Amino acid sequence: MVRNTKLKQNDLFDIIKDEFDLKNDAALADFLEVQPAMISKIRNGKGSVTPRMILIIHDATDWSIAKIKGYLPGSSVEQ
Repeated sequence: MVRNTKLKQNDLFDIIKDEFDLKNDAALADFLEVQPAMISKIRNGKGSVTPRMILIIHDATDWSIAKIKGYLPGSSVEQ
């Protein structure tokens, strides 16, 4: 296991946007069924990806919790 220090919280959102062909953060917010302000706060460093947000992402994407956490800063990923 190697500590992944290169990821940022924004990377998770960008990966979701790419995977589900979402054009912008407004489309991402609609996809996740959250307010756009929630995405904006996390992107601007005024909020963080909370356990609730992880569950929201899990419900919308059907990704495992482990996969989602793997895209967060400081996660441990196998290389």
